This record gives sequence, structure tokens and C-alpha cells, in this order.
Amino acid sequence: MRLAFLGTPDFSVSALRALVDAGHEVAMVYAQPPAPRGRGQDLRPSPVQAFAEKAGLPVRTPASMRDPAEITAFAALALDVAVVVAFGQILPAAVLDAPRLGSVNLHASCCRAGGAPRRSSGPSWRETRSRALRPCA
Repeated sequence: MRLAFLGTPDFSVSALRALVDAGHEVAMVYAQPPAPRGRGQDLRPSPVQAFAEKAGLPVRTPASMRDPAEITAFAALALDVAVVVAFGQILPAAVLDAPRLGSVNLHASCCRAGGAPRRSSGPSWRETRSRALRPCA
């Protein structure tokens, strides 16, 4: 399956690795732009960008996915699906609707669909949630 992956923090890397290991064609990886980190506040790539570059995957780090040029470039990828895992930007409908099969979000929370935290006394904090992303009308 031809896909784009949009993610930034450490949590996202395992999902990207699983998609690569499963043999999916990762046409593009999107991550937040490099940010100041560490004592010297040097600009460093996000964990997703670092992994993607090491794996030889193409990477883009747009300041905003709302930029018309970025939306056009994303649509031109002719994707089957977009996988979003803690990307860090609100994606416009034009991005969510561009892939042939739509976009899927993986979220590492125990929140119900309404977003309110769920009380738990067990190990359910390890659960993840996924949902198809559909823009509000």
C-alpha cells in the first residue's frame, strides 16, 4: 500500500517502523521541523525524521500543512492512505481527503471517542486508539 506517514515524537517511530517492516511503500514521511534541543539548544531533527532519514525514506518538515504548496505536494503523492501518529498539527480537510482510502490516526491515549479520560484501575494505560479521520462539515 502506498502511504504517507505523519508523526514526530518517539512514540510515532514504532508505528513507522512497523509499516516499513510490513513492506508498505512509504512515499513520504512528514515530521515537525527540527527544534532546539539540549543544553546548547542546537536544532535537532525529531525522532521520526531521524529514523526516516536513517531508513532512507523521503522526509518533509513543513512549518504548516495548511500551506497551499504543501497541500498540492501532498496530493501529488497519489497515496492510498495517510497514517497520522502524534504529528503535532491540525490537518486541513484537503490533506485528510487526498489519499484514495482516506487517513487514519493512531492515538496513545485511553480516551473514549468523546475525549474524556477513562478511569481505570488496571493496565489499560497501555491501550491505543485508532480512528479514521474525517473533517467536520
